[in-house]
Amino acid sequence: MPKISIVVPVYKVEKYLSKCIDSLINQTYNDLEIILVDDGSPDNSGHICDEYAKKDKRIKVIHKENGGLSDARNKGIEIARGEYITFIDSDDYVSLKYCEILYNTIQKHHADIAVSNYLKFNENEAAKEQTINGEIVMTSTQALEHLYTKNEAVAMRTAWGKLYKRNLFSTIRYPKGKINEDEFVIHHLYDKAKKVVFIKSPLYYYLQRTSSIMGGEFTEKRLDGLEALEERIVFFEEKGLNHLKFEACRDYNHFIKYNYYRTKDKKLKKYLKDKFLPVSYFKGYFKLKNYLKYYLFKYMPSVYKWFVK
Repeated sequence: MPKISIVVPVYKVEKYLSKCIDSLINQTYNDLEIILVDDGSPDNSGHICDEYAKKDKRIKVIHKENGGLSDARNKGIEIARGEYITFIDSDDYVSLKYCEILYNTIQKHHADIAVSNYLKFNENEAAKEQTINGEIVMTSTQALEHLYTKNEAVAMRTAWGKLYKRNLFSTIRYPKGKINEDEFVIHHLYDKAKKVVFIKSPLYYYLQRTSSIMGGEFTEKRLDGLEALEERIVFFEEKGLNHLKFEACRDYNHFIKYNYYRTKDKKLKKYLKDKFLPVSYFKGYFKLKNYLKYYLFKYMPSVYKWFVK
């Protein structure tokens, strides 16, 4: 039975897929199974998966009807046999030492999750690999707090770039049909973990595509992100973690402010502004300038935009 299961959802990535799979089959740690979930991809991606499976017996390919990223990840979770599981997006790739370092870090600290830092690259350049020494060992609550730190927040929030004990997913699945699916799930995983380790060295290489789901104008579909952040506020409230509830509320309002200016839809603008949390949510936490910025956005959004600039 393999120690690590790598789950790769695959959809319309024929241009990038080989680079991703090559980075997995050449890992320095090789006690792996690589699960490629062809999510009904209309291009040549499914065929590429099958060709790699012929060359490497560790590769399993699942062909299924298109159900979205969450559904593909869930399918991989269901058949994974490893004690640990990691998710790689099929247009990204990882360091050849990705599995070795994450696994050894988990063993060293007796942790439940190891989080890798990441590097962005675009379609016209390769990731400039670098080594940064250091680790941050966290309790469950500290990991939740790091969802809001300046340097680690993005890496802490994603599904990818982490090695998880597979049993953390015994009662957790990604919400089918949602985008921003990571935001619905990640705090539940940290809550179940007893110890989490953040690795400062970037081992995951994230392709920033202009055609990605998260690129372009803000649309009604992307309100899934707002729903996820709203659920997180409730989660922290129920846990009695008031300082994190404040951070979640601030994050929620930031999401609204940021995306208000990224849509031309007047109805959507009004909806976002109506969902903006009132100042009562921040009593005892806000400084005076934050109250002023709140009122500017709420009642004079064009002035607020100028003020922020």
